[in-house]
Amino acid sequence: MKKYILTVFLLCLLGFTYVYKQEMLKENMVDTVIELETVEKVKTKEIINLKIYVPLTSKVENKEIEIKNKEFLTIGDYVKLTLKNSEFLSNKMDLLSVYEISDDEVMIILSNEFSELSRSSFVAINTTLKLNVKEAFPKVRTINIKLDGEN
Repeated sequence: MKKYILTVFLLCLLGFTYVYKQEMLKENMVDTVIELETVEKVKTKEIINLKIYVPLTSKVENKEIEIKNKEFLTIGDYVKLTLKNSEFLSNKMDLLSVYEISDDEVMIILSNEFSELSRSSFVAINTTLKLNVKEAFPKVRTINIKLDGEN
């Protein structure tokens, strides 16, 4: 029996060490989760200014939009935000694609449903898209906006 006392003692010590380590990991994970939640709450949303056409006043007005991180916004994101915040557009009217032809030229393809807009509304949405893209991306000089199926 005396032969096995050292083995039993080492096994008990190993079990105690395992339980202690698991408790420490749980405590650290709780601290990490609390820290992450605090960091996310402290993180403020960023605001971008978009020019949006308002048909009631027939004017282009500035509108502040809250976003999570404006550092990674692309031209397509600005176009989508502009379309989303233009209240007179239907849900079917959407951005299909954005092609960056060169550093200073962009082509925006919109769904064919935009052809249902009146001439003044279509010109207004084109103007706001161009203003927002040029403001956010000063290197872009030429913006071509086409409807799906146009040549």
